[in-house]
Amino acid sequence: MRGQFITSGKEERDIRTRLRVLLILASVLFGFLLLRLWTLQIHGGTDYRLRSERNRTLFLEVKALRGRIYDRAGRELAGNRAAFDLFVNREAAGSALRESLDWLASTLRIDPAELTKRVEGAAERGREILLVADLTWPQVVEIEARARDLPGFEIRHVFVREYPHGSLAAHVLGHLGEITDREIAAERFAYRYRPGDLVGKLGVERQEEVRLKGVDGGELVEVDALGQGRSVRDRVDSIAGDEVYLAIDLDLQQAAEEALGEYAGAVIAMDPRNGEVLALVSRPAFDPNAFARGLPRATWEQITGDPMKPLQNRAIAGLYAPGSTFKPFVALAGLESGRITLASAARCKGELPFGDRAWRCWKEHGHGRVQLHRAIAESCDVFFYLAGLNTGIDLIAETAERLGLGRRTGIELLGERAGLVPTREWKQKVYGVPWVEGETLSVAIGQSFVSVTPAQLMVAYATLVNGGRLFRPRIVSRVVSTDGRRVVDYPSEQLYAVELDEASAALVRDGLKGVVNDPTGTGWRARLKGVEAGGKTGTAQVVRMTERLKPGQEESVPYLHRDHAWFVGLLPADDPHLVVVVLVEHAGQGGGTVAAPMARAVFERYMATRGAAAL
Repeated sequence: MRGQFITSGKEERDIRTRLRVLLILASVLFGFLLLRLWTLQIHGGTDYRLRSERNRTLFLEVKALRGRIYDRAGRELAGNRAAFDLFVNREAAGSALRESLDWLASTLRIDPAELTKRVEGAAERGREILLVADLTWPQVVEIEARARDLPGFEIRHVFVREYPHGSLAAHVLGHLGEITDREIAAERFAYRYRPGDLVGKLGVERQEEVRLKGVDGGELVEVDALGQGRSVRDRVDSIAGDEVYLAIDLDLQQAAEEALGEYAGAVIAMDPRNGEVLALVSRPAFDPNAFARGLPRATWEQITGDPMKPLQNRAIAGLYAPGSTFKPFVALAGLESGRITLASAARCKGELPFGDRAWRCWKEHGHGRVQLHRAIAESCDVFFYLAGLNTGIDLIAETAERLGLGRRTGIELLGERAGLVPTREWKQKVYGVPWVEGETLSVAIGQSFVSVTPAQLMVAYATLVNGGRLFRPRIVSRVVSTDGRRVVDYPSEQLYAVELDEASAALVRDGLKGVVNDPTGTGWRARLKGVEAGGKTGTAQVVRMTERLKPGQEESVPYLHRDHAWFVGLLPADDPHLVVVVLVEHAGQGGGTVAAPMARAVFERYMATRGAAAL
């Protein structure tokens, strides 16, 4: 007889309780699994599928070729050069990453900590990181020779911005720099730029940034668990940026750069018939090639901390007293108002007693009896002291402002400043005191409160000699797509017409011809053979000297206290095709000595490339 286990009622209840607990636990566990499955498959399914897709694919961005910049004749001013960049995928590099970085640091002579920082600072894992930009060819050879020992590292062929003429036209072309968060958020950059992209910061590079950039492309690559590429799943071709043609003439630009040499200052040249800027130089300058791959912070701080301000475009942002280049506007104001005439004369003995002081003429022993033509040609200060007093500050200011002084020209470069032509009302408003007549004497010879940029002076003279048509100075001529299609044309833009009394303007222009061609004209060093040029010299005091300097004493004056030298040149004098403004900072000598020969060099290059017959 088989035995039987007999359980008590209590034990049976315990078993049922345990089974019930197990059933509840199993139900909870199963419910949790169902909930997790629902979360993964339904609620978060799309997100997880996208994550999975990202983990098994890698998008390799292909930067668009930046549009080139040319001069008016199609000669390249900014282009692109081939370069080699080293990228790393840290997951693909695996455990060999540390050893590989140490070898690269030693081979490329880079601080190992800097390479480590670049790798660890990258936000996205499983993505390629730009480790070293612009490798030299010997570096490429060394790395490729050890490629098998450098898993996860790849050298890629790229294109880098290049300026074949170095610092030439640097302030026209501008430079590139890394885009800021503020720029990325700007509407003009929306959806086309990412952190780390380089964008135009100054000059034409900035002005035409959106057209020059093009459209980036890339490849969608399928990768394995280590992030190594296996196959290309999709490809989007990049679209090269548009090409920009300038009004700048490379020949004239080179002539202007060579003429200014190592002096600080500016040279700017324009065709007064249409506003085309043919040359623009500002010194000291910078080499935009240094910015093409991003500038180290130490180098950037060195440039921005330079007291000579190489990034400042002196042609449009440098404010200077115009000196005697302002006198033709005083003459025009006096003639148009009838306050002076062709017959008006002054007796210059080298100074004019007025108030409690003697107001000196630049010519120590004076010019003798002088009338309008000689006063302009020989730049007699005493004549213009009297002309200023007779005309009055407000009429002088009104004439100068009509011709464009005291306001921005509208040139399409960043950073232009407005300058100042003072009036009685201005002084009362700013200083709370009335105008005094002694200040009119200073303004009449281009000193005191009056300040201009070289670009403003260029526009004012162009308007004076072209019959009163005030043009906006134009740098960019047209933009063309890579397939030759015109994207945009920038035609000449006359901002307004200035009402000039032609008889008065003709008398002033005749004086400007005398500056260069009269035997005693102050601008004779700009004289040419076969063609009559015109112009006006100017010397602007930086610090008022209590005593006259004798010849040869200029070097004894501290550099920053020396006078600025001006020359405004017109070619030819009777019907100018070219207006050239030269400003030499702290030249220590007059405009006729230093600046006039520089303008002549530009004139000569202009005639050599176009022929005297074209004038």
